[in-house]
Amino acid sequence: MRYWHNQQQDDGAIHTFGNGEMLAFSCGPNLTALSGPPYTAPSALTMTLCCEDPISDSAVREPGAAMWGHRLELSPNGLQPTLAAQITEFMLPDQPVYLRHMESLVPLRWILRFNAASEVVQCRNMEQSWLGVLRPGQRIMFYDDTAWHYHWVLLRGACQAELGAKNELAVRILPGISTLAIVGAAQLGAGKLLAEEMQTARIEPLLERSRHFWVDFTARRQSHMPVKSIEDRDAIQALDDAAVLLKTAQSSDGGLIAGPSYPFAYLRDGYGASRGLLASGMLDEACQAIAFRKRKFDLFGSLQTAESLGHDRIRHIHENDDVETTSYMLLQVRDYTNVSGDNELGRSLWPLLQACWNAPLRHLADGMLPFNGDETYVAGGFFPRRGLTHGSADSTLALIEAGRWLIPWARGQRLWSAAQADQASEVLAQARAAYRRHFYAGDRIWANEPAREELIQLPRFRHGVCANCATQRFGWLERTASGHYLCPICFNTVELPEQKLGRLEVMSVSLLPAYLGSDILMLDETYAVVERVLSLAETDGAIPSVAGYPGFVGYDPALVSMNLTAIKHPAQDAAYRQLLAQRDRSGVWVEYYERSGQPKQHCCRARPWETGMSVDAVVRYWAAGHI
Repeated sequence: MRYWHNQQQDDGAIHTFGNGEMLAFSCGPNLTALSGPPYTAPSALTMTLCCEDPISDSAVREPGAAMWGHRLELSPNGLQPTLAAQITEFMLPDQPVYLRHMESLVPLRWILRFNAASEVVQCRNMEQSWLGVLRPGQRIMFYDDTAWHYHWVLLRGACQAELGAKNELAVRILPGISTLAIVGAAQLGAGKLLAEEMQTARIEPLLERSRHFWVDFTARRQSHMPVKSIEDRDAIQALDDAAVLLKTAQSSDGGLIAGPSYPFAYLRDGYGASRGLLASGMLDEACQAIAFRKRKFDLFGSLQTAESLGHDRIRHIHENDDVETTSYMLLQVRDYTNVSGDNELGRSLWPLLQACWNAPLRHLADGMLPFNGDETYVAGGFFPRRGLTHGSADSTLALIEAGRWLIPWARGQRLWSAAQADQASEVLAQARAAYRRHFYAGDRIWANEPAREELIQLPRFRHGVCANCATQRFGWLERTASGHYLCPICFNTVELPEQKLGRLEVMSVSLLPAYLGSDILMLDETYAVVERVLSLAETDGAIPSVAGYPGFVGYDPALVSMNLTAIKHPAQDAAYRQLLAQRDRSGVWVEYYERSGQPKQHCCRARPWETGMSVDAVVRYWAAGHI
């Protein structure tokens, strides 16, 4: 159950709706954002419950479905709560239509706010209907949207509405039965025809259609689950919650949105999400996620940190896009191939796979690769951006594991000759030796190697995040004499002092080998590294991503659980229970956590990456024979 109260601080958990074309995010009874089609689009509107009296919402998701039932209760003047309304909230599986079916016992008031840039009118030939038109030019993170968006709000039954100032539609729900529908479109004609259809559609067939879709989806994914017997109700619920999140996050073109705050398909996020798809039995969706990248590669000839969903107008280019994410693409194909046995898909991807292997090789220096600029622990402030050109244990290990799969697979499929495979094997051997030489140190793994900067010519220009105004300007940067990369404005107006950065230990990096299935460490070496990570736990048991930092990234609990499970550590059961305890009130995992284990304020919720990694860890735990 997801509980919300208008006079209590809420934890911010978000439940999601999505059918590949339209996305919606709700927080209790409030609609916090709605966008699409397509998925990469500005939010079109929000909807907020307005009530001066104390009112609560108890929301329960139907098993296996992105369909939520709400029970609103009023308790005026401290009286015993009484039922105010019951709401069923859902989205059609095959059309961009979001719906709320309401049975109200008392009048309730909602404010529906269109995007401030919208023009909103009452529809002339459609009763109780309003249209919001959002013109091109709105911002999506750092980018201008170039498309038109149309959204119709349709009311039926015991309700009335009035359009006020500031694009606000005041909706009054009266005692009785009513329905609110929101229809989205990128083309006026198609949207208007669908809105007219929805204005007269009966709610019961729409509910039945949606439930039938989700029943079929759940049965299909459960039939492909890698572990059939899980005897833990919390784990079963977590897998169900995760599967619904992952399904709603997937655009019709196959990519998965990174979260409400990041309406793009990020490549590294996509790898973690893909692990969750496979762990949840969602093989078709995992195949579609790979097809999304193939299509982008066929179109552009490269892969970037993130791509727009539902169109090709936006490419998000970060620092060092040729490293790490390219290897994760190879690993994503590796994992799918190992689970499905489908080698034909890999063969059809051969130009992409070759490019993903070759692209990072020109960045090797003494066997090391640099950091990709989109690292979660970089964005979260755990690792300074100044160190992106250092040697990266993450990037180097990802290349090693990608090569360890690709070389024998490509040779076995006769895509590489013996000479080509031998040449790749030499690169692989050099990277393995470099990893142990530069990053492995007894009971710890260093995240970075500053000495790599002495082996390369640092680029004067690169694309990414300004070191001075990181939250404001993203784009082309120039390197200063003190080694910082600044946007043109800051480069000419600000002087930053030189920043010396030594070796740092990042828990996520130390725990990566087990996650990738690496043999880079012997069992006793892995045990020593894990014991060191556990020894860094605070008195309350929290393990910071970087020693002394008050918090951790959202996938660290999954990495801890995977490592302890892999080595059969005595603390594996406790780590598994802690992993499940990290879920928020919607049953999924978030981007960042405070030391207390609570989600960080304003961090991104409903995250496919962290959630995918976490359910992968849950399935691994049960696959190891726990009962």
